[in-house]
Amino acid sequence: MVPTAGKKWVMDAINRSWRCCKCRFKKNHYYAYETDELRWKWKPDTILVPQFRDLLKYWECEKIEQQEDPNKQEPSQTKVYKESRKRTHGRTYLTDDEKTREYIEKMNALESAQHGEGDNSKDPYSQVIPEPKRKSRVRLVGSGVTKNDVKKRDKGSGLIFPEEMKADLVKQLMPSLATAI
Repeated sequence: MVPTAGKKWVMDAINRSWRCCKCRFKKNHYYAYETDELRWKWKPDTILVPQFRDLLKYWECEKIEQQEDPNKQEPSQTKVYKESRKRTHGRTYLTDDEKTREYIEKMNALESAQHGEGDNSKDPYSQVIPEPKRKSRVRLVGSGVTKNDVKKRDKGSGLIFPEEMKADLVKQLMPSLATAI
């Protein structure tokens, strides 16, 4: 039914929807009840029995529970940076990772210093990685224009009329103004 050109997109959309749906079901029908008997008693009608059975088995699996963060917190930027920049030994890469290694070493040093002090409030990522320079852009005005540029611009209407057009308008409006006064 789906053309081959759109099959990947359709499958990705279905997978995303199913993941979101599973997350909602886990929150509303797994965490909400203490035992499997209660979960089966309040099973949603929209999920088939075999699917619900598989989901319960999956959610009770110890490996899955170990993978999940017990505090359900988002990973820190430092952790994401380190995990996303791991390199496989012996593989060749297009980019050089000297700067990345340097940043990771600095983050590790800051983390160890923070653990020694007991202060975990600051993420080392924000202290090590410089903030990117943002390109200035104002909506509906264009790139390269900042808000200050717009404020500094002449407070007039910004419209430029040719002198001939102004003269024609004055000639047309003068008789009506003279009669109104």
